[in-house]
Amino acid sequence: MIILTACTFTAKLFTQMLQFFWPLKQEQNAAVRLQPEEETLNSKTKIFQPVLDELQTAAVDLREIEEIAKNTLSLKAELDETIHFDDSEMPDELQISNTEEERDEQVDKMDPYFDHPISHYYIKGSHNTYLLGNQLIGESTIEGYRRAMANNCKCLELDLQDGPNGSPVIHHRWTMTSKIDARNVLRYGIKPNFKSSDLPLILSMDDNIKSDEQRNVFIQDICQILDEFIYITDYKELKCLPSPNELRGKIIIMAPRSKWGQLANICQAVPYSQSSQSGTWFEVSSLSENKLRRLLQTSLEPNTALRNDKRGTETHQKKNLRQTTASQLIRYYPGGQHILSGNHDPIPGMNVGCQIAAMNMQTHSSQLAIYESKFRENAGNCGYVLKPEILLNSHEFQDIIPVHPKRITIKVMKGILPDKSKTTFVSVRVDGEKKDKMKKKTKKVKSDDGLSPEWNEELVFDVQHPELGFALFQIKKSMYFGMRKSTVASYAIPIDKMVNGISSLILHDQNLENIDATLSVEIKIEDPKPEGVEVKGGTITIKDKLKELKGKLLALCEAIKNKIFALKQKGASSNIRKEHP
Repeated sequence: MIILTACTFTAKLFTQMLQFFWPLKQEQNAAVRLQPEEETLNSKTKIFQPVLDELQTAAVDLREIEEIAKNTLSLKAELDETIHFDDSEMPDELQISNTEEERDEQVDKMDPYFDHPISHYYIKGSHNTYLLGNQLIGESTIEGYRRAMANNCKCLELDLQDGPNGSPVIHHRWTMTSKIDARNVLRYGIKPNFKSSDLPLILSMDDNIKSDEQRNVFIQDICQILDEFIYITDYKELKCLPSPNELRGKIIIMAPRSKWGQLANICQAVPYSQSSQSGTWFEVSSLSENKLRRLLQTSLEPNTALRNDKRGTETHQKKNLRQTTASQLIRYYPGGQHILSGNHDPIPGMNVGCQIAAMNMQTHSSQLAIYESKFRENAGNCGYVLKPEILLNSHEFQDIIPVHPKRITIKVMKGILPDKSKTTFVSVRVDGEKKDKMKKKTKKVKSDDGLSPEWNEELVFDVQHPELGFALFQIKKSMYFGMRKSTVASYAIPIDKMVNGISSLILHDQNLENIDATLSVEIKIEDPKPEGVEVKGGTITIKDKLKELKGKLLALCEAIKNKIFALKQKGASSNIRKEHP
C-alpha cells in the first residue's frame, strides 16, 4: 500500500510509489545493482536512490505529480466534510492517510512485520543445542547455548534426564556424551544472553525425566532464575497464537501440559496425529525428518487407486500440513541416522509450512548454509521470517499451482579465490519443490595466477516456485587428474531474494565463515515465455511508469470530484423536498 502525505516529493515518497508501480525485480533501465557488502534489500530507499538521482537530472517534471497528490488530499478533505469517507472504497494502492502525525504514529509502533501469529513465521531452531561436537561422544556444554543465542536461534533444545544430585542434567541419552547441570544452563547460558527487547525464545523440553520430584525441582528453578521472562497466560482466553511483537522479552516453554502445568500454555507438546487435519492452535508437535518424509508419502485415502497414487498422496498431505501449520507449530529434527550430528534437508518441511527446523548448528554443511540464508536475507537475521504468501493464504492450500514462475539466467563471470587453485568450475544448484530441483555447472577453466578464474558462462533455470526455492553457488576445484572434486567456497541465497543485475557474492568457507573470496555474477529474472506466443522487444522506462502513476492519480481525483458532486446534488434535492412537501 502506498501512503501519500502532504509533503514534498522526497526520495521516501518516490520509493513507496515506485515499489508498487515498478517492482524492484522487474526494473530494467535504472541500473540498480545489489552490492551485498554495502546494501541490503531492507534498505529500499537506499537501493532506489540511484533511480531518483537519475530522475532529478533527467527531463522529468516531478512537481506536476506532487501537485496532483496534494490536490487529491485537498479533495479528500472536502469529501470528508460532505460525508464520512470510507478508505476501503479507494484503490488499495492509493490509500491516503489524513495527517503526517498519523504516519509518525505508525512509524513509532513496533515493526508490523512481526504482528502475525508466530505460526506464520519460520523460527530458527537448534537441535542438541548443548553439543559442540557429535551426538555420540561429544561434550555437553553451556557454550552451545551461548553460541546458539548469539546466532539468533529462537528455539533451543534441553535434553533432560534424571541427575545424580536430585536435579536434572542435560545430555544425549543412550550415548557417551558428557552431562551438564540443567540449572546452570538456565543461570549461565540462557538468562545472561536474553534481553527484555528480544523477540520470543522457545525452550523445547525433551523431557526424559522419570522422577516427578526432579521435574518439580527444575520447574522451580525455571521460575526463580528466568523469573519475569517466562511467559505465563491463560491460553483459554486466546483464540490463536500471539505475535512476536506481543511476545517480546518472553521465554516460552514447549512441554507436555500434563507434566509441566501452567508453564506449558501456548506451546503444549503433543504427538502429531495424522488422523486429524488440524488440531488445536496451542498444541505443538515434534517430528523426525524420517517421520515427516513418511507422512508426506502416506495416504489415508480408502480408495486403493488413489492411495497408490504417490503424486496425489504427496499433494494431499502437503495440503493437510499447510492447513495445520497455518495455526499450529510443528518442529522437525534430524533422524537417528545422523549419529555424527549431520544435518537434514530443511526444505521439505519449510515448504509445507513447518516453522521450526531444528538444525545441528555445530555441523557446517550445505543444508545449514541454505537454512542460514533464509534468515540472513530476511528481517536482519533476527530468527523470525514470515513464510511465503502461498503458505499463509487458505485459498492456496488446494493445490501447488505455480504462483510466480520465473526464468532465471545466471551469467557466471569471474571469481577471486582465497588460495591458488589450478582448475576450477562453478556449480549452481537450485533446490526447493521437486520440479524445481536442478544442478548445472560451468566448464572447467585454468587461470594464470590460480586466484582469479574467469568463466563467462550463462546457466538458465526455469523455477516454478521461486518463493519456495534456494540457489547454492559453489566454486569447486579438480584434483588428482579430475578424479576428485572439493569445494573451495560457497554462497547460498533464497531465490526470491535474487535481483536483476551484477552482484558480487561474498563467499564463505566450509565453516560458513565469510572469507576473502568473491564470485561475480550477472542475474536476469524474467517471466517465462508462454509456448507458441512471440514476445516482441521493448522495455518499460521510468517515464512510462511515472506516466501510469500520473494517470491513476488523475483518475482518482476525477472519481472523488464526481462523488462530491453527486453527494451535493443529493443533498440539494433532499432540501428541496423538505421545503416543498
